[in-house]
Amino acid sequence: MQEFLNRSFYIPQTLPFKNTIQAIWQMERNAPFHKELIIPKGIVEIIFNLNDRFPILSEINGKQYRVSDCFINGFNTVPIQLQPSGQQLFFGVQFQPLAVKEIFGVPTSEFSNTIVDLPLLNSAFRSLWHQLAEQNNFETRVAVFLRWFESKMPHYEPRASLMNDFLSGTHQLDLPVPAIANKLCYSPRHLSRKIIEATGMNTEEWMLYKNTFTRFISFTTAA
Repeated sequence: MQEFLNRSFYIPQTLPFKNTIQAIWQMERNAPFHKELIIPKGIVEIIFNLNDRFPILSEINGKQYRVSDCFINGFNTVPIQLQPSGQQLFFGVQFQPLAVKEIFGVPTSEFSNTIVDLPLLNSAFRSLWHQLAEQNNFETRVAVFLRWFESKMPHYEPRASLMNDFLSGTHQLDLPVPAIANKLCYSPRHLSRKIIEATGMNTEEWMLYKNTFTRFISFTTAA
């Protein structure tokens, strides 16, 4: 049985969206797999399961979940095992790391290595799911989401924007921690506290995580 795959991708180019959203994507496919392994991607994203006629089961750290219609994934440090079946249509939004706390009132680290049902945090996501499901193409779904999200966008101080750039990028990872802290206008101890809140990892752990992820992406791209 073949997998029929259709992918779409959108990167905001205008303010204020590009300060908060890294990318918006959509994936539609007919999954032939009994099991699928999702490797940690070093991003935070919310995902809308727009074709919920087929339940999707997942397992993280030995704990099993039923993938809900709308859920959030944090900075996972372990793979996610999925058991997909049938036709799938996913619509996802990848956020800048510090945006999550401002939007949900919960540190990003709370969403690591788990799958959280977003309507349980905010019932407005149930209404948004229906609005997205009613659309028939990726472009109109992007427009619906941006219109819904516009009034909810956080406003950053300049230092927070620098932190977002560091956490979402792959540059500066070869610098010592004091040099990174200086560039981000934090003391090394304060920097570590901010990164723990955002990712669940301290500065050194985060840099190792990002370096490992970057090497993995480079390897798979070259292959």
